[in-house]
Amino acid sequence: MNFIAVINKYSRDIKYNKTNLYHYCEEHKKELEDLNIRFKVKSEIELFNMEILLHALDVKDAIEGSYNLFASGHYDMFEYITYEEKRKMFNNDLKNVLETLPHFYDEESSRDIYIPIYSPDINNWYINDYQILLLKQHAEYVKNQPITLDTAFRYYGPVVFDTPFSSLEKVYENESHIAYYYEELGAIYLFVKEDYSLICRIVIGDDNRHSNRASIEDAKELVVYYEHGEYTQFIQYMYDHQLISDRTYKKLIKKVK
Repeated sequence: MNFIAVINKYSRDIKYNKTNLYHYCEEHKKELEDLNIRFKVKSEIELFNMEILLHALDVKDAIEGSYNLFASGHYDMFEYITYEEKRKMFNNDLKNVLETLPHFYDEESSRDIYIPIYSPDINNWYINDYQILLLKQHAEYVKNQPITLDTAFRYYGPVVFDTPFSSLEKVYENESHIAYYYEELGAIYLFVKEDYSLICRIVIGDDNRHSNRASIEDAKELVVYYEHGEYTQFIQYMYDHQLISDRTYKKLIKKVK
């Protein structure tokens, strides 16, 4: 028995192109087109990656805009101060801006990441040494960085979904697996931590109009039952918390017994 197939067969399966997130990304497709990325979403994971990309571009624009304001306000001083003095002055101005921007800590590089479509080194330039980005060699290097929908995911893995850049909520983690929940779709996404591969997508609840929508706490409980192979308990939990109807419950219980 394929438990996931059985659960998803009777689930409330909302199309991702009906979500608020999809409409948000669609409204910002011009930013994607500027990167030669077509607004053509083929899966929910692509949609989640697109959200991260767009938020990363917002942060990039905020930092670049801050430098432009700094430069216009201090341009007459630039020929009289050193590179290091300019760096320290801008860092001081940028500090308050950075406090308002989404970011996360990357344990592997031991650095704060504000623009996850870039490597930790480029992030360090943006937040600690912006002057270096004005040098031709470095400017060309950053400009030529290939950016695709999954660039942030490839740099930082599924942990990027557990950041302010994403609408997903982490609901489970052990040594080998990590899971996220997207409440608007009522779906859990379980990944392998080692290679970032998606193990499965589990949709919680059925399409009965009287059934409750699953909460994050529900998702946390259910993914543990799934990981432990406790399929009967999984179904019973959904029924006890009114996530499925009597009719759906009876059909599912028959499948697992």
